[in-house]
Amino acid sequence: ATTQTTSPRNPPGAPVWDPPPHQPIDQLSPHTATGTDVDFSPDGSLLYSASHDGTIRIWDIDQQVLVDTFTGHDSEVLSIDVAQDGTSVASVGASGALVWDAETFEVIARLSGHVGPIDSVELSPDGLFAVTASRADGTAKLWTLAAPTEMMSAFAPADAGDASPGGGGALVFDPTGATVTVAQGAQLISWSFPDGERI
Repeated sequence: ATTQTTSPRNPPGAPVWDPPPHQPIDQLSPHTATGTDVDFSPDGSLLYSASHDGTIRIWDIDQQVLVDTFTGHDSEVLSIDVAQDGTSVASVGASGALVWDAETFEVIARLSGHVGPIDSVELSPDGLFAVTASRADGTAKLWTLAAPTEMMSAFAPADAGDASPGGGGALVFDPTGATVTVAQGAQLISWSFPDGERI
């Protein structure tokens, strides 16, 4: 089996590439502004692409067609993550953080607590928690989706006095869900989950 890779860095489309020699096999292009992030459904049949145009497009990879569009954000979408069971999607950007049903597009949770745009989001492997990161306020925040209005804890990726907290704000759960790692500048900082203790 071959593995396809994608890149959001060729606006406004989302090219899909084969393994080496990395020739594009599809060019998915109805976004009207720069693409920011992409993620596959667990079975690889759908591709989700986010954009500065405020939308998330869902593509059928085999048919090379646009299936649907999520328009729940009021402004640019910066990061998306599809749950490992494929039932929900988390998306964040300048207008906040949403978790929504992948089939009905109903918003399951609105995560409010950051000051400024949210740069990254990641769902836990079991789909019960979400972590968001923001360069604007220099924090990563942990949420339980069973009670999304209650933030479980906030981590401060930046050391005290750091003028540019959070670096790129990229973050990830390890496959077991035991740790969360955030990219801060040239550093990778990890916390144990869910207590938030720095490792």
